Amino acid sequence: MMAFRRRSAPAFWRDKERKYLFDRAGVSAKDALKGWQHQNKKLSRWFHEEVRPEGEPRLCAYCDARLRESSPETIDHFVPEHAVPAWGLSWQNLYPSCSLCNSGLKKSKWSCGLLRPDGDVASAEADDLHAFLRWFSFEPGSGKLAPARHLERAEQARVRLTIGMFGLNESTRCQARYDVWQTLLDVAKPPTNHARLDALVRRGPYRFVALLFMAQYERRHDGAPSSRRPAG
Repeated sequence: MMAFRRRSAPAFWRDKERKYLFDRAGVSAKDALKGWQHQNKKLSRWFHEEVRPEGEPRLCAYCDARLRESSPETIDHFVPEHAVPAWGLSWQNLYPSCSLCNSGLKKSKWSCGLLRPDGDVASAEADDLHAFLRWFSFEPGSGKLAPARHLERAEQARVRLTIGMFGLNESTRCQARYDVWQTLLDVAKPPTNHARLDALVRRGPYRFVALLFMAQYERRHDGAPSSRRPAG
């Protein structure tokens, strides 16, 4: 799970949320996202286009897989609508998600212990690599994620809950992350394709794999120029 850096909601979204709260007439959040429009464009489309900083790749906020290529773009209600109906169109409660993380695994489950990609993992004081390492460790040989060893027991439990609920250690995902690591090893062989390395760090998928690889690469090559994106 990478740090997710969310832009503020556009003004028209707040107007739609007020309409949803006070004049819903039985309309579900799912229906509103797919049926309501602004300037002839569905709210769901607006969300995917506006929620990230400009230029950010369209990746799942939970697993960091590519959207639209490996999975349809969906919108996950972090706190499900059935639990808090008033948050059905809350900008802060919605996350861009792949269909596996959303409807395939998490579904309508929720726990207050789940890590929020923008509330827990993201940090204004840390770049993306250190934000990831604050919570997770990664094993390149297996592609598996685990709680960072320095965490207190309660924080380790939160990481395990998050990994389990989003299926972050499902075999296909571990294999995909392992494959990214192997690709990085190949790309780094002389003559090193620095443009390709930079693209994997910035565009993904599984950017934390590339960030960890680059940190090791730079140590081995005496501080070669970093491809890591600064926080913010």
